[in-house]
Amino acid sequence: MKTLCSIVWFSIALSLLSAPAARGEENAGGGEEAQVLQFVRNRVPEAGPLLKDLKEKKNPDAPEAYEDMLNAYRELMNRYEELKNDDAAHAEKIIRNKRLEVKAELLAKEIKAGGDDKVLEAKRVQLRDMLGEVFDLRLEEAQKEIQRLEKEAGELRQNMGKRKQNKARIVERRLNELT
Repeated sequence: MKTLCSIVWFSIALSLLSAPAARGEENAGGGEEAQVLQFVRNRVPEAGPLLKDLKEKKNPDAPEAYEDMLNAYRELMNRYEELKNDDAAHAEKIIRNKRLEVKAELLAKEIKAGGDDKVLEAKRVQLRDMLGEVFDLRLEEAQKEIQRLEKEAGELRQNMGKRKQNKARIVERRLNELT
């Protein structure tokens, strides 16, 4: 069962980056790598240069960071594919959220690089707006998850009620199976 989305900025991205290694999953490779990169080009094009930069860096940590990021986008791709037929609007919101996160990360790097105070302040305002939108999308995602879990809990309660009503019949059937 998927956990509730965190409302903390970039927490999903960070958890996705660390999750594959923590679970011991294999990294995306070969044809799957090409498929993930194509997904990124089509759905989250802002992340393309980040992936390319990681892949081409000579930094000893870059290959691992590249694989982690590739795995995070593989998980995003799989989630998107699962959702797009059942709830296309929700699937697109997940992509929009990821695109905003990447844009925010890039804008934050620009701000950290410094420059003219007026330009930096305008970028901070833009970043604040992006982060507000990311926050709102995360809240909406969390609300959807709560609704899904409440529905599932209701179904489980109903099923448990039926089993309680049919206890004698269920016990008798099990007795017959065992003897």
